[in-house]
Amino acid sequence: MDGMGGMDGGVGGSEDVGEIVEVAEDLAKLGKWKGKRPLPAPPYTQQTYTQQYTPVPPHFHPNTMYNQKPSGLLNGYPSHPPNTSPYPYQPAAMYHQPQQVGTSSTRALHIYHPDCNPAKATIFDADKTTPLYTVKIRMLKPHLIVAAASSPAPIATALFHDFRSHIDVVVRGTPLTLHSRGIMTSGHSYISPALGRAEVVWKRESMVGKDMRCEDGKGSLLARFKFNHWALKKCGTLEVMAAGADGGRAMEEIVVMGMVMMEHNVSTRAQGVAAAVGAV
Repeated sequence: MDGMGGMDGGVGGSEDVGEIVEVAEDLAKLGKWKGKRPLPAPPYTQQTYTQQYTPVPPHFHPNTMYNQKPSGLLNGYPSHPPNTSPYPYQPAAMYHQPQQVGTSSTRALHIYHPDCNPAKATIFDADKTTPLYTVKIRMLKPHLIVAAASSPAPIATALFHDFRSHIDVVVRGTPLTLHSRGIMTSGHSYISPALGRAEVVWKRESMVGKDMRCEDGKGSLLARFKFNHWALKKCGTLEVMAAGADGGRAMEEIVVMGMVMMEHNVSTRAQGVAAAVGAV
């Protein structure tokens, strides 16, 4: 039995050896094992490019309509592609430019007292030689008369009231009323037909002095009156801003209301000084 068992074991051992030989032959055929260690993987080598990069010309554009060398180059590159639009090219700097009020859009009018007479005034244009309006101040009604320098016919009149805070003004037949803004707030306001029925306010620049400013309801400056304190002949300068600088009814209305407010402030100041002197 032992011998038979040994025979079985021998036969079984030879079968295992045969299988190992077959596997070894298969591996040899596949080239993965030939009784030696597997060869290591080849080292990584970076791929090199032999084709040289050719830069794109500065005037090249993917669209063939732009593949034309521009007439003007900035440092070898075009500042913008050719304009094929029917509208002319305009730089962006031409847009969104804020209007500068108080520079080129300001028209300065100069007010003089002829013969140093405070009851008369002549308003000259910016050149100080072209008369535009004449102003007369009277004790009788109407208390203030404004006329064009080319015609003696009045274009506006004003009526002041001793015991009322408002001032009645008529400009070319249109009645306007300057209403006081109250005791705690300086100035007068009115509704302007020449400025599209907008509210216009005339008020002092400061608590001290006679300088005034004219604003619309949004606070935009329309005009400024600078009083000349030390000259006997020149009363002051009325600077009219963009809304009325080109002349017409807007400037005419601003001039009339400015002269009315100037006379109102002067007379109010004189009455205050007289009352103070009388009290002493």
